[in-house]
Amino acid sequence: AGVIAVGEFHFGTEAPERMIVTSGVLEVRLPGQSAWALFPVGTAFEVPGKSGFDVRATAPVAYVCEFL
Repeated sequence: AGVIAVGEFHFGTEAPERMIVTSGVLEVRLPGQSAWALFPVGTAFEVPGKSGFDVRATAPVAYVCEFL
């Protein structure tokens, strides 16, 4: 579990993971995608291992990360 602060960040992944948004709205650009997608509270996305993804937040966003 964690909080993403206001800003834009890149996260790398070693293992596949699922990110569940538990508070706020997170903008995400998944590997191989050029467009940003919105993930509001209660939604989730999966990211393959050995990859990475970009996030941006206009307010703090809480999440839970599950390793698959």
